[in-house]
Parts: sequence; C-alpha cells; structure tokens
Amino acid sequence: MDQKYSFLPLLLCLLYFLSCNPEGGRIAPEGNTIEPETMPQGPYLGQTASDSPTIFAPDFISTNLNELNGNFGPEGKEFFFSLDAPRGDFATILHTTMDSTGTWSEVKIAPFSGKFSDVDPVFSPQGDRIYFCSDRPRLSDTSRTDFDIWRVEKEGNDWGEPTHLGDNLNTSSNDWYCSSTTDGKLYYSTWDPEKRTDDIFVAAPENDYQPVNIGEYVNTGAAEFDPFISPDESYLLFSSYRRSGHGNADLFISFKVNGEWSKAINLGEKINSSGKDYCPWVSRDGKYLFFTSMRTETPYNEMGNLSLAGLRNKMQAIDNGMGNVYWVKADFLEELRPVK
Repeated sequence: MDQKYSFLPLLLCLLYFLSCNPEGGRIAPEGNTIEPETMPQGPYLGQTASDSPTIFAPDFISTNLNELNGNFGPEGKEFFFSLDAPRGDFATILHTTMDSTGTWSEVKIAPFSGKFSDVDPVFSPQGDRIYFCSDRPRLSDTSRTDFDIWRVEKEGNDWGEPTHLGDNLNTSSNDWYCSSTTDGKLYYSTWDPEKRTDDIFVAAPENDYQPVNIGEYVNTGAAEFDPFISPDESYLLFSSYRRSGHGNADLFISFKVNGEWSKAINLGEKINSSGKDYCPWVSRDGKYLFFTSMRTETPYNEMGNLSLAGLRNKMQAIDNGMGNVYWVKADFLEELRPVK
C-alpha cells in the first residue's frame, strides 16, 4: 500500500452503513450473515482462474468495500487480506481458514489486528510468519504514528504477538508492503518526504537489516511500491505511477539477471487498467497472480444519463471503483523473462 490514497465521492462512505458486518464476515443483501452451508468449499475458495483478471471470491472476499492485499498461506488453507476505510484513515487485517472438510470459515478480523491501523499482510515463503504494516506504537517510542513493518509468528495453530522489525529497517516515514525470500531477505517500500515518492529497498539478515536501494532499473523517481519478491529472488513484481502506464498505478516486473535487476517491464493492458493496480502476490506454486485493482468495468462517466436509483446501485455494487482482489493465471510472467 503506498502513501497516495485514492478518494471516491463521499457517497461511497454510505456503503459501510449499507453492508458492513462488525466481524468483517460475509454479508447477505438484507444484512444477515450467510449461512454456513453456503460457505466456499475447496482450494482457492472454490474459484477458478482464467487467462484474464477476474474478481476473486466476489461477495465473500471482494465486496463493495475497499479490499486489498490478498494472499494464501503456502498450504492454501489460510487467506489473509486487508479492509481499508473509504477515506484511507483506518485499515484492518481480515482472514478466513479452511477446515478438514474443505469448508472455509466466516471472514473475521485477524487475532493480531483490529485495534490499530494494520495493512499489507504477506506470508513468508515458509508460512511460519506474516509481515504487515501498522501505525501501532513502538515500545521504544509511543509518540510515533507512522507506519512501520511488523511481523507475527505462527505458534502452533495460533498467531503470537506482533514484533517490531527495528530501527535499521524501519524509518521515520511510512514503510510499506514487506515480502521475503526463502533465505530471509526482505523487500519493502518506504516513503521519502523530501522526494515525495516511494522507492523499493532490500534488507538482509546478515547485514542487520540495513536497507539498500535496489537501483535505477526499478526505482525511477515515479514512485515504486508494493514489492513482491519471488521466494528464490529471481523476479520482483511491484507497482508504479509511471507516465508510460495505463492511467494510474500499474504493475511491473523485473528479473534478476547475473545478479542485477533488469529494466522493469509493464505487465501490459492484459493485466493493468485505467484504475489503480497494486499489491501483487504470486501463489506458492507459481500458478496464480493475485493483485488489487480499483478498476471499474463501466466507468461512471460512460454510464449515460442515469437515474438516482441507478447511480446508487452502481455505487453499492462490487464494480464501484473501490478496491477488489483480482487473480489471473501467472504462466505469462515467464514469457517476459529476458533471454540470456
């Protein structure tokens, strides 16, 4: 998640009163929780991906609210994502789990979230920890209110208490969207208040997590953020507001070639839209790309002379331009790899 929040008309705030559940669960149109026998079943919540991006688990994960950051644990039995307030001033982490019968649970607030503003949960490749961003106070300085990177460890079947990742990695500005390699390197973005932009950094455990800018082939000054690093560190997905994009933030990929990052490639109009596309994540088996998009299939200014009822229906629909989790088959990523 980057520093620049997207704002929609104030009427969208009404969505919270029209369709929210205090537990963050699945909502029926009349406001009642969906009955358990209708809960999703099977791997990937019973969804099927295609060669083009589609909304993931509509009305269960993706709703008419502002969802982002979807990703599964490596065994595919846990799904974590974020819910952001319409004005971007509060976010919380949600999750659902699959039981032994293949049935997914009601969506609930994660046990380590809900009190402070938390966003960007990303599993480690091993699945034993989650990295996330939070404005919760540090033990060493409770006056700080910027977003820092935290982690939470798996303790049996439960999640422990969050741990701050320290002052080497975290800065006095906002630090966002941390993903990790199998050997523990952390890739994340941080906001530079002087440059007024985000850059992507890497921090390695053997260097006490001292951040290193990953260089000009990725960081261009156009704001690069939300990095997803592949577990083997062979490629990096991220979002950027480059002028050569498709109208807003687009998804890009860079490959590690002879120890250096290649010039980043826009994923193209097949994946990107005129809306904001960000928060990329690839399933552990490499088959599926998940990302967040604020696209709308029918833009408001192309809907003609609507009635008030029609406009309200559009604003209350999933396709209202607020964030949704999308997914798509990821085999095309290898086709973009530079020929050695």
